[in-house]
Amino acid sequence: MERTKRACCALLLVLTVSAAETACKKKERNEVPLEQIEIDGSTDYRYIFRDTIDREAEESCKGKKDPFAGSR
Repeated sequence: MERTKRACCALLLVLTVSAAETACKKKERNEVPLEQIEIDGSTDYRYIFRDTIDREAEESCKGKKDPFAGSR
């Protein structure tokens, strides 16, 4: 009987801690940088896909080798 009370209390404590931990995380705010919005109200899509463009540029540079850089 005492063992089941301890088990229930431990389970309740674990559930409470895990629920509090997930509830306390702040969600990322969806913000638009001011540079993205043009004067006429249109959107410059370079800023939306900036991370993707940078990642693809890095990947393409990694694959290229200098043909004149010979090994000694």
